[in-house]
Amino acid sequence: IAALSPGFSAEAADYVVDAPRTQLVVQVFKEGVASGLAHDHVVAATEYSGKVSFDDAAGTGSISVEVKAASLKADDAALRTRFKLPPGPSSDDRATIEKNLKSEGQLNIAQYPTITFQSTKITRQPNGRFQVVGNLTLRGKTKQVEFPANVELQGANFHGQGEFKFNQTDFGFEPYSAMFGAIRNKDGLILTLDIVATPVAPKGN
Repeated sequence: IAALSPGFSAEAADYVVDAPRTQLVVQVFKEGVASGLAHDHVVAATEYSGKVSFDDAAGTGSISVEVKAASLKADDAALRTRFKLPPGPSSDDRATIEKNLKSEGQLNIAQYPTITFQSTKITRQPNGRFQVVGNLTLRGKTKQVEFPANVELQGANFHGQGEFKFNQTDFGFEPYSAMFGAIRNKDGLILTLDIVATPVAPKGN
């Protein structure tokens, strides 16, 4: 998912996403005439898997990630602090937010239990970063997304970071609203990826 550092081997290297050290976070923004009564939100995936592969010499690679939609958690206090948001909703309100998020009118996780990203093209840029193009599948619809990203090696591990914006309506559902639209979420969301992946052991080891 990222730009390759000069320390990468000339041969392709394969990694598996280290879920406990990885964060996939969606930022949700409020609007509407009564938006002062609402909150911006951060929603984090807590169960996911993925693979990364890169060839430094060729300047190519791939990434795939699959998220269990039921694992999405809203407004963790530490995460809100990281994204410079004020104290958020109560525990009861967080439960309601998550219920609405996963409902039939929103992500409809009963029918669409996974969210996936699969790269289709990764190109090294003159500045050393990579431009990532791929398919995001959400609520049964697949759309192409594109974004720049960075990487560094931390010992033997891969660390990639990037973010991109997408619209909920592009995936077939309307942003949540209440009070006849006086409180509502903006259509545009930002997905931030902070991925740590560990080397795949060679076959036979």
